[in-house]
Parts: sequence; structure tokens; C-alpha cells
Amino acid sequence: YQQKAVNYLAHLLGEESETSLLAHLKQLGWANALAAGGHFATGKEMLFSLSLDLTPAGSANKDQVLAMIFAQLEKIQQEGINKWRYAEIAQLAEQKFNFAENTPAVSQVIHLATQLKHYPTKDLISQAYLYKQFDERLIRNLAQQLTPKNMLVIHTSPEIEPKEQEKWLAA
Repeated sequence: YQQKAVNYLAHLLGEESETSLLAHLKQLGWANALAAGGHFATGKEMLFSLSLDLTPAGSANKDQVLAMIFAQLEKIQQEGINKWRYAEIAQLAEQKFNFAENTPAVSQVIHLATQLKHYPTKDLISQAYLYKQFDERLIRNLAQQLTPKNMLVIHTSPEIEPKEQEKWLAA
């Protein structure tokens, strides 16, 4: 939890600079928004997801969009795993922590109670914001696992006609 390798990659994929993946997709008129991050962590496994709000043109070019995503991951592996960038992200996270809005006490207690089994008590409140150990090898290993062979693409669009219907929920 202190390395934040998933958060680091998500930050690089989801950043919105003029040279970012999202900026390029917007220039082509293919996407409106991009979000990346880790979900459903079990302690040993986690789902890394990248969600794109594609325009109809982007939807029509989804194979090229996927190729651009993997080209960006390759670029990150070659140029983007840097200690200075990690320190910059850590500084932003610290500011987020220091200026976080108050949450209702009951919500905070419930959240903290669910986290007790995963984190040391001393880091319980701040663990989501801690970037303590830059580990290039861990980040690179994670990036190398994000391949076309390991991906699951879920493409939803009003234009897509379903081929099958779920038996129990009729969805």
C-alpha cells in the first residue's frame, strides 16, 4: 500500500496534459473522458481498469483506440517510470490529505473499521494518500502485465444490439 504502483500507472494513463492519451483522443474526436485505477483489491489481486467515454467516432475506431492505449503503456515503460514524478504525485496526495473535506463520523468509522484488517493502525487514516516507497521494479512489473492478452474489453453503446439475454434478470 505504500508503493502505490497502481495509482502511479493510473495517474500516468489518466493525466490530462496536452500530450496525454486523452488529449490525443480528444483531438481525433474519439473520446470525452478517461479514468484509470485499481478496483476490487483482495490483498494479492486487483483489477486495473481504464474507462473511456468514447464518442460515436471513437466507438467506430475502438481497435485503434485500444492500440493507442497499449502504445501509451509501452511509452510509460520506456520513458515514464521516474522517481521525480512519483515524488510529485506523492506531494499532490499529501495536499489532498491535508485539505480533505470532513466526512460524517459514522461514515468514517465504518470505512476505518473495514480497513483495519488491511493496514497498520498508524496508517489507517492516511493510507490512501501515502506514497512512501518508490519501487520502479514493481511499477514496471505491473505495467508489463497490462497486455492485450490479459485484458477484458467491455464495450457498451446504445448502437450495440445484444446477441444474448441474461436468463434471470432479462438484461
